[in-house]
Amino acid sequence: MKEAPRKHDVGTSTDLALSVGYGITDDWAAEAAYLSWSADRGDANSFWLSGLWSLPKARRALQPYVVFGAGRSSFGVDGGPDEDATQVFAGLGAFGDIATRVSWRADVRVVKTSGARPLDPFAQVGIALFLGDVAPYPQPDRDGDGVPDADDDCPATPPGVPVDERGCPFPPDSDGDGIADPDDACPGTPEGVAVDERGCPLDRDGDGVPDYLDKCPDTPGEGEDGCPLVPVEPISFTVLFDVDESDIRADQEATLREGIAMLLKYSGAEALIEGHTDWQGRATYNQGLSERRANAVRDRLIAAGVDASRLTTVGHGELKPVADNSTAEGRQENRRVTTVTLQAPAER
Repeated sequence: MKEAPRKHDVGTSTDLALSVGYGITDDWAAEAAYLSWSADRGDANSFWLSGLWSLPKARRALQPYVVFGAGRSSFGVDGGPDEDATQVFAGLGAFGDIATRVSWRADVRVVKTSGARPLDPFAQVGIALFLGDVAPYPQPDRDGDGVPDADDDCPATPPGVPVDERGCPFPPDSDGDGIADPDDACPGTPEGVAVDERGCPLDRDGDGVPDYLDKCPDTPGEGEDGCPLVPVEPISFTVLFDVDESDIRADQEATLREGIAMLLKYSGAEALIEGHTDWQGRATYNQGLSERRANAVRDRLIAAGVDASRLTTVGHGELKPVADNSTAEGRQENRRVTTVTLQAPAER
């Protein structure tokens, strides 16, 4: 027994359609379409109203969309009276560039016709012509700031940062460190350099040389490279003493101040403090006297701010004279403490 055609069934059909649409926003459009169907068991005419939603973050040469809507159709089945029915539908489609304002279009839908149980498949392919000021889909905007890449002078602006008409951060951030120029104390920071809340390069040892330029970033230094200064050649100064005394004489204060300034300048240099005596007195006594003289100089250096860890003292007693102990002048030269810098410039 042959199955009877179901209600509104005109069989497999082809159609011609004419549609007019309007872009409401960049993402949404409305469309009205008239379709004329021709089938093996009759024909039909339809009028559909549709909504189109462009899928987010897919706006390139190929623009997918979701379509949904409803309409009325008039069916003329062979051998029967014309019948009207309401239809609802939903589906997926895409536009594809052909020219600036011309695109191909294709979509597939499922259609539910009132009074008929099964869902009907529907597919269409056509040409779309875009008029007016609204392009078929928005121009690429990689950073999502609302300024198309073609017009964006700052196409990599971080998300959420306000921009001006050129697509650049507003207020401007000329060095791109995340601190707006009006609040940036260092607006010329090189790209990629970590900055503090003022927009200035980090300087964790506080020596005034930013970390990205500092070859000794964890050690305060006076050099342009951020490292402690050391003298190229050993530097020394000598303090003279009275007979059997370890107190520093008033006339030796200027020499001592110069020595202190030298050691504070060259903060990367260690120093050896050597105490001496003339040959008067017992050797064992002179050994102790030379050590007390070296310690007296050391104490004054520390009091003036020289780091104690840089200083080493030694007493030589009467063993290393630099002048003739048989004369008063020679013995005065031998009653001395000489401080010598030890460290040569480090390889950097």
